[in-house]
Amino acid sequence: MITNKPLNDTALLFDLKNGSVKAFDEIYGRYKRPITINLFALLKDRDLVEETLQELFCRLWEKRGNIDPQQSVQAYLYRIAGNLVNDHFRNIAKNRRLAARFWEVIQAQTQSQPEADIQKAMDEALFRTIEQLPPQCQRVFKLCKIEGKSYEEVSTILGISVSAVKDNIIRANRFLHAHYSYEAVTAVFLVTSYVLKDLN
Repeated sequence: MITNKPLNDTALLFDLKNGSVKAFDEIYGRYKRPITINLFALLKDRDLVEETLQELFCRLWEKRGNIDPQQSVQAYLYRIAGNLVNDHFRNIAKNRRLAARFWEVIQAQTQSQPEADIQKAMDEALFRTIEQLPPQCQRVFKLCKIEGKSYEEVSTILGISVSAVKDNIIRANRFLHAHYSYEAVTAVFLVTSYVLKDLN
């Protein structure tokens, strides 16, 4: 009875180098499980392990022409796996450094940004917020707080009672207190956002 003996590493890699799909499937079948276990011990994430495993065997096939058939299949695969894991952790470290650098630059840029630019951004944010007020409330607020008119003067100009003027100011103040901070922070961030180019 004739039995097919499993090919040794040299024969497998030689056939793979010559484009044998059968040799590739044999290597995949032999080493997928142990490599998966090893990757999971390092990465602790099933989806990431699956992606890494897929990338590993894609590289094996794509670079088959450069393979040295005299080397160990296992050592070759584990070297690719190790490089992929190292790349993953380097990218994590790079992203963390980038995030830290981003906030450092934003903070420094905000501090060094000309005060006129910051003030302009905050003033524009304030006026955008005021424009969200109801028409009458907006008119009262602008006359009192921006033009500096008294409640009595505003009452005469708009033909409403002083009490109505006060009520509108209270409503406006409550609205601005609730909405202006977000507008202002967003405005200052947009003023300084161009510094992102410094991170490239």
